[in-house]
Amino acid sequence: MKTVWAILVPMILLSVGCLLAADDAKGLSAGQFEFALRNISTAPNYILVTVVDGNTGKRQPVCMEAETLLTALHLERQLKWEDAVVFATGQRERTFIFSNTNALKCVTAAYSQQVGS
Repeated sequence: MKTVWAILVPMILLSVGCLLAADDAKGLSAGQFEFALRNISTAPNYILVTVVDGNTGKRQPVCMEAETLLTALHLERQLKWEDAVVFATGQRERTFIFSNTNALKCVTAAYSQQVGS
């Protein structure tokens, strides 16, 4: 009986932890999103955000490296790195509007929406 509890208790705790972390069923939790933005390494972290072209109003979901979003926010809003992280994590819907040509070049999807269809 002791062996069953030794296996069951950690599994229950792990399941509860996963449920609490999954506050966004469509993607990364808020904590995972922030971690991706802060984790600058040679192994990039990918995030999914909605990019809005402020000039045309066109909305597009884009998967990109977290660092790319921060670079675009720097170009668009002249934010320092930490300020860009704070701004990005404050966007609960993860929707970002860009009008600056160079910022838009950063966040334009380099792939077709038909990929994987």
